[in-house]
Amino acid sequence: MHQINLFSMRSTLLLMCNILKWSPCFIGPFPIIEVNMETSTYRLELTEEYKIHAVFHAGLLKSASPNDPTLFPVREPPPPDPVFAEEKNTKMNQY
Repeated sequence: MHQINLFSMRSTLLLMCNILKWSPCFIGPFPIIEVNMETSTYRLELTEEYKIHAVFHAGLLKSASPNDPTLFPVREPPPPDPVFAEEKNTKMNQY
């Protein structure tokens, strides 16, 4: 089944975070249920968290493509170098 991403319209209905600037431009992917070629609209299978109408114009949709693990492998940062504490000459060390 083909997957589609939906333009979030940066609307407060679809915000994933409180700051508009950091909210995602597209949400999804969602499966396509129905296509109406005469009006260029698509009915998507939205999850329960989205309380909006499920029919959208093609201009608000973008084809979803999965990540390619050969191009973008899972990367783990190298562990940091060990940190050694240096002993300082203080009054407590002198006694």
